[in-house]
Amino acid sequence: MLPRRLVLFVSGLALLSLCGVAAAQSVRAAPPRLLAAFDATAGTLQQLALSSSDRGAVSFQVSLGGVPLRLTLTPHDVRAPGFVLLEQTAVGLIEHPRPPCVTYRGAVTGAPGARVAATVVDGAVEATIHLPVGVSDAGPETWVIQPVQRVDPSAGRSLHLVSRSRDAVPTSGFCGVSSSGIPGAGSATGVPDTTALCEIA
Repeated sequence: MLPRRLVLFVSGLALLSLCGVAAAQSVRAAPPRLLAAFDATAGTLQQLALSSSDRGAVSFQVSLGGVPLRLTLTPHDVRAPGFVLLEQTAVGLIEHPRPPCVTYRGAVTGAPGARVAATVVDGAVEATIHLPVGVSDAGPETWVIQPVQRVDPSAGRSLHLVSRSRDAVPTSGFCGVSSSGIPGAGSATGVPDTTALCEIA
């Protein structure tokens, strides 16, 4: 008969093995039809399990290029301090309560210099992740996370498409601003994008 400690140790290893298999199974190649809906040529489908802190920070693990990384997001309100939400009605303007902040900035554990900008609404994440050299299989690299619900309302809120920005298909759309005043921001249609700061009054 095996000692109790040895049994517990073996059981723990088995549990970790099962968890590893489950984590691996949660990342799978996105089907062509879904990729086409997102104007992407490649990407993976991932179930993102978000955890929140008392201070509003959000963290989750995501696989980027086969590398599991943990993202930690902190609220970053892009609205001006005097922002008010007004609705034009038949009887005039009605002021509504200020909605909670849904915009975030973040970091990647173990990746100094990485930058994350995100929006989190009801457990669905839209994020842009800029990784420095040496984190993924090729860098620097920009990744995009998008909720599948955007194109398939029947999908669960935790299901997301994760793709490289360079795998996006250039479209006929373009930015209506001719000049941002930021050096190097005048990129051509398509990718890569340019990260910029803005304030919404």
